[in-house]
Amino acid sequence: MTSATDRDPAFAVSAGLHDDAIIVRPAGELDLASTPILRAQLERIWALPDVAVLIMDLSEVTFCDSTGLAVLIATLRRSRERGARLMLAGITGMLVRLLALTGLRDAFAIYPDVTEALRAAAGRSADHSAEPHNPAS
Repeated sequence: MTSATDRDPAFAVSAGLHDDAIIVRPAGELDLASTPILRAQLERIWALPDVAVLIMDLSEVTFCDSTGLAVLIATLRRSRERGARLMLAGITGMLVRLLALTGLRDAFAIYPDVTEALRAAAGRSADHSAEPHNPAS
């Protein structure tokens, strides 16, 4: 069992443009303390005039609580309202289980990694809901 002092509370988020896709990379624990950082980054992205594809690379998220999940749901809603395509990439272990337990697995377009999401965004893949990569299975 991991105590709160054993976990690294550091959180960072970066974003970059790749062709027509914006890639957001949160890293660390996505929880009550860190979600304002991710929300602020997403607000800057939504302020852009044309966001066609938003890929969230979650491969470096080590923990996600209900507030982190709420940000993902809000991002999905916002992307639908704006006509943008939201893709989750790199989800593993805990996030796979969280999405399955909450019944949200099928609500998101999920890809094993950013490369696969970019291929799909470019139209090189017809499968918009590829099975998530789970090294534990």
